[in-house]
Amino acid sequence: MKKITIIISFITAAGFAFAGPIKDEFFKTVNDIEKLEETEEARKKQLAETIELSLKRALLRYYNYRETDKIKITDSNYEQSDMDKYTYYIKFEQFIGYFSYANDPGKYFSYPRNERILIKPEAKDEYYDKMLKEMNENKTTRVVDGEDKKEEPKK
Repeated sequence: MKKITIIISFITAAGFAFAGPIKDEFFKTVNDIEKLEETEEARKKQLAETIELSLKRALLRYYNYRETDKIKITDSNYEQSDMDKYTYYIKFEQFIGYFSYANDPGKYFSYPRNERILIKPEAKDEYYDKMLKEMNENKTTRVVDGEDKKEEPKK
C-alpha cells in the first residue's frame, strides 16, 4: 500500500511539474490577446460574423429555415441593448429577436447563452403554410445533425 501511495504521489508531482510551462504560456497568450489594439472596423466585422452565425444556427434550429446562405447581417439588422452591452436585438425578414452573449461578441466568437427568435404575426401564417407545404412535398420532418430525417410511409 505504501508503494502505491508513493507511486501515485510521484506521478501527481510529475504532472504538476510539467503542467507549469503550458499554464504559463496559456495565461501569456490570454494576456497578449487582451492587449491587442483592435480597430473599430475589425470589431464591427467580428460582431457581424458572430451575429450572422448565431442567426443561421437559431433559424435552422427553431424554424427549419433552409436558406441560410441568404442571411446577411448589416448595421441596420441589429442594435445593442441599452441595459446589457452583450445583448443584441436582431431583425431579419419576418423574424425578430435577441441574442445575449456571455463574452463580448465583437471580440470573441461564441454562441449566445440566451436567444429568442420570433416570427412577426403578420407573416406567421404565410411562413408556416410554406413550411408545411415543403414538408409534405419532401416528406421531411426535421433536420438532425445537418441531415434531413425522412418520414417512412405508413402502411
